[in-house]
Amino acid sequence: MRMPRQLVASLEALALAIDSRDPLRQGHTRRVQAYAIALARRMRVPDRERRLLRIAALLHDIGELAIPDHLLSKPGRLSESEIGRMRSHPTAGVAFLAPAGLPEPVLQIIRHHHEHWDGSGYPGGLSGEAIPAGARILAVADALEALISDRAYRGRLRPEDAATLIESWSGIQFDPAVVRALRAHLDEILAAGGVESGTAIAAQREAAAGPESDLTDAVTHLPGARLLRQVFEQEMIRSQQSGHPFSLIAMDLDDFKQVNERLGPQTGDRLLMEVGRVLRSHLRERDVLVRLAEDEYAALLPGSGFAAASLLAERLRQAVDGFVLRIDEAGRTARAGLSAGIAIYPLDGESLDEVMTRATLNQIHDKRARKSARAAAPNVILFPRHLA
Repeated sequence: MRMPRQLVASLEALALAIDSRDPLRQGHTRRVQAYAIALARRMRVPDRERRLLRIAALLHDIGELAIPDHLLSKPGRLSESEIGRMRSHPTAGVAFLAPAGLPEPVLQIIRHHHEHWDGSGYPGGLSGEAIPAGARILAVADALEALISDRAYRGRLRPEDAATLIESWSGIQFDPAVVRALRAHLDEILAAGGVESGTAIAAQREAAAGPESDLTDAVTHLPGARLLRQVFEQEMIRSQQSGHPFSLIAMDLDDFKQVNERLGPQTGDRLLMEVGRVLRSHLRERDVLVRLAEDEYAALLPGSGFAAASLLAERLRQAVDGFVLRIDEAGRTARAGLSAGIAIYPLDGESLDEVMTRATLNQIHDKRARKSARAAAPNVILFPRHLA
């Protein structure tokens, strides 16, 4: 079905007017459309379905005309009623567009582009392949554009980090097949939206901003605090929408200073790198592990409450306590223990700083308890419970 050109032009002008309401969203609709079509091509979607997707992508946020400006650009946390209002925009868009005689598949893509693969999305709670294929593609395109753009409530991510974050939600929020296509053709998809390759963007930003803005630590090859803040802000939005908490574990190595002093900084760096590998091996693919400072790490656990985080913290303590770094053929070794503290969003705070402060305080309590236990029984390795 082909729509009259005049109708298409009118709807296009209306859709693009949505972007003009927020300076940070300029070009959003066109880029989402370009990313969606590029993904569809890479997935060999037939021409007719691509044409329908092109129209749906152009109009996917038209329901936001029913949302007040102050709500669209609100930098702080949304209330329950505000979340409900924001979630109404897909159905509002369909109600607005239905009288125009748009093809039903277009309306279904618009209605369901916020559904999640695991059934936790809205408005219909659809899951898996029950979600229209075009809506599954549009969801990934929309997320990519949002993550690599500045918003009132957070800064942008580098394209590679955005793709990694989307990949961590594969099978949860997003269709795994669409995510694989994004990963395999990221640079081409970005280019379709007029964005340079992720590698080029990263090099330019790092050269301009200097080493303090780097997302990867040179010693452990783990991300740093900047990525943690960006991911936290994204998970905060997801938590507000879903009502599910997430956890943060602050970790600090015990006796690392003595390793540096006794065996030298080179050995200390090797130990930091290997401990990072040990920690990473016990985390889920979607969990985020970062190095914060010399011997400090943090793990953000999407969708995990206190019980799951406590069990994981105990496993991490045991794994690091039991790890021995062999230094040379003479038999010298290095080792360190791990103290860990947990905090839960939103129970322990509504910002990264608040949640990190609580997790760090709990980690300090844990370190003191471990030190007291070692002093009382120096030949016994104790794995204490998390101190809330």
